[in-house]
Amino acid sequence: MNYPSLSTESCCARLITMVVLALWALLGFTGCQKLKVAGLQDRFTPSNDRDWRPEVATIPFAQLNGPQYSLKNIRNCRYVTEEDYVVDYYDRQILIDQIQSVDFIVVPFKNAPKLAHTMMSFGLDDGSYLAVSVEVRKERGEKFNPLLGTGRKFEPEFYNSISNNCTTNLAGHVNEVSPDKINYGWKVLLPGLSAEYAYELGLLDNRIPFVDLTAVALVNDLAEANFEDPQFSQKIRSRRYQLDRYIVRQDMREPTIKGRGDQYLRAQRRSRSTLRR
Repeated sequence: MNYPSLSTESCCARLITMVVLALWALLGFTGCQKLKVAGLQDRFTPSNDRDWRPEVATIPFAQLNGPQYSLKNIRNCRYVTEEDYVVDYYDRQILIDQIQSVDFIVVPFKNAPKLAHTMMSFGLDDGSYLAVSVEVRKERGEKFNPLLGTGRKFEPEFYNSISNNCTTNLAGHVNEVSPDKINYGWKVLLPGLSAEYAYELGLLDNRIPFVDLTAVALVNDLAEANFEDPQFSQKIRSRRYQLDRYIVRQDMREPTIKGRGDQYLRAQRRSRSTLRR
């Protein structure tokens, strides 16, 4: 696999992580927690006939009609809190030429940041966004568990925390467009590291160091501040446009900022009045 050289510490971390995940897989398949199955057929054959949670009850799909894509059952949740929301769906038709941008989104697990959920969001020429999120399909009362995700627990196509998860699916589609672009390795196995790997492959903006890109891409504060704003999708991306303008000016004066991740934000505050001219 084509990776940069690794320190002894990172090699040890990789080995430990692989051992832990291997144990997860073993435990998942040997049934250390009871699974709600009627028999062996339930264990080996996925089904669409379950009492699904509302947000995954309706399956989306796409049809290609010439240059036009017809997207059906696009999920559109109206959130009251993180766990309280109203689920709605809509259909839409788009042309591939309408796509103006692609955002790679990483949502780390709270207690295990090297594990994460990854998504892609496509920006269209009318200012709207469409996200692709490969998720487990949970039944009512179920919660996601990475361990159970290795043991044919989640369906209708069996999800697997190691070999068939959110990140491996996205990587597979990228490889369809650019063969062998993404190798299956520990930075795919641990999705919390996938953004760094995408940066190394040139799939993310390389105009500033990765640590600075991570700092400016963090949207937690913007999401909380604009939670009920109708322009939520645009507001959480506001720093991206400031970054574009900043880099143009920075390239004219001196090399791109290097160092700790907060250096970009400090420099951005210092140059804010210049950016508004």
